Amino acid sequence: MNEVLYQLCRYSISIVGSYYPVPAHLIAKHLTINQVRYRLRKLKQLGFVESCCEIYRDDYSCFPCNGWRLTDKAKETEEYRRAWEEERELCKKCFDMDIGEPE
Repeated sequence: MNEVLYQLCRYSISIVGSYYPVPAHLIAKHLTINQVRYRLRKLKQLGFVESCCEIYRDDYSCFPCNGWRLTDKAKETEEYRRAWEEERELCKKCFDMDIGEPE
């Protein structure tokens, strides 16, 4: 379960696309999609994640985006801190910028 939370943290912290909900299939790298969904439901019961559906609109269309988001409780975990440090090092290396400490 910690690996699923860690992968969700990595997607949520990323400066590239962190404002969209993260679909379960993006988290399923070393697990099957069913295992990831099961673990996400367990994380939801524990209060670390929440499921969401948002509607995004642009000039030409609108589309639903279903996925998962971190809660404030998840931001206190070791997985979140580890993902934040990795993103911080990547930003320093690639963009010569510091994203600071975790919120």
